[in-house]
Amino acid sequence: MGNRATRFSGGIEIGIIYNERDGQYACRLVIPGEQSVFQVVGEPAILEVAVDTPEAFDSVAHAALSFADDERRWGIEEHAAFSEYGWHIGRTKEERWPCSRQ
Repeated sequence: MGNRATRFSGGIEIGIIYNERDGQYACRLVIPGEQSVFQVVGEPAILEVAVDTPEAFDSVAHAALSFADDERRWGIEEHAAFSEYGWHIGRTKEERWPCSRQ
């Protein structure tokens, strides 16, 4: 199947699986106890790191939040952590920031 990672932003958990066959990342964004959405993110046009590195998964989590917010109008900003640099992505629950709207 591929490599897996989990990332966190505010109250959102982002499960990511990289599929080597088609070069895409399958992402499930979950707000525990409320709802979830599935989002597919393709490989970046220019790869600066390997597709299965922690940095690549960080970038994919950021893109998945952006796509879910823009294309699906999912209301991400009410549940995710945001800074002046964009969505904050934590690699563990301890590294996630609180929701930006709290």
